[in-house]
Amino acid sequence: MIILDIFTFSGRLHPLIVHLPIGFILLAALFDLLSYTKKYRYLKQSVPLILLIGFIAAVLACIFGYVLSLSGDYDAETLTHHKISGITLAAICGLLYISSTPLLKKTLGMADKLFLYCC
Repeated sequence: MIILDIFTFSGRLHPLIVHLPIGFILLAALFDLLSYTKKYRYLKQSVPLILLIGFIAAVLACIFGYVLSLSGDYDAETLTHHKISGITLAAICGLLYISSTPLLKKTLGMADKLFLYCC
C-alpha cells in the first residue's frame, strides 16, 4: 500500500519536473550564444554541465510521466503523443550533451555548429 502511495506521489511530480529540461536547454542555448562575445566567453565551459543536468531532468520527467500514466486517467491517443514527444526531448537532450563534450568536439570538429542548428 505504501509503495502505491509513493508511485502516486512521484507521478504527481511530473508536471513540476517536466519543465526543467526545457529551462535547462534554453539556459544552455543562451550561455552558448553569449559565449561568442569576449565579455562572456567563460560561459562556454558551463554548457556541457547544463545540458547534462537537462538530460537527467528529461529522463526523470519521462519516468515520472510514465508512473503518472499508469493511473489510467488520460486519453490513450493523447498519452501516446505525449510519451513520444517526451522521449524525443530526452533523446535530443542526450544528443546535445554528447555533442558538447570535448571528445566529440575533437573527433568531429563540428559539434559547436550542431548545437546552434538544433537550438
